[in-house]
Amino acid sequence: FGVVKSYTMPCTVESASLEPKNGSTFVAGGEDMWLHLFDFHTGEEI
Repeated sequence: FGVVKSYTMPCTVESASLEPKNGSTFVAGGEDMWLHLFDFHTGEEI
């Protein structure tokens, strides 16, 4: 696998997953114990 996109995240991320149907959003979770939803194209938190 290779890097497709890279973003500066608002928290330390331990895991991320791309939404498989449209590929337009992804979720990321980390040490703050919250799931964050992001726009895949802009990297902005939704």
